[in-house]
Amino acid sequence: MRMQFELAKNDREMLQEFIQTAIKTEVREAMRQMQLESQMPEVMTRRDLMNFLGINANRASELLNHREGFPVSREIGESTPRIHRDQLIEWLFPKDEQKREERAQEFDIAKWDRIS
Repeated sequence: MRMQFELAKNDREMLQEFIQTAIKTEVREAMRQMQLESQMPEVMTRRDLMNFLGINANRASELLNHREGFPVSREIGESTPRIHRDQLIEWLFPKDEQKREERAQEFDIAKWDRIS
């Protein structure tokens, strides 16, 4: 009987540690996104995008013109593409873990950890 109590206590401690780690991760991510948002205009130009992501003009063109699902907006009669900050952040940090890892590698998001 006593052995079962020890296992249950150990399980509770492991669960508590797991939950605390998950909460810390989510809070850190929320803080990073808030800081990113404060550094970016609400609507970005191509030049803003280049500066923010640290990419060259060719890479920006590829994203704006050829990347499926990239959050670019082109108003009727306006030749300049616009990128909405909130949509860009959602695109950079998708909920799908595999896509998030791919974007992190593609844009070296690990270097942004200095922000948090």
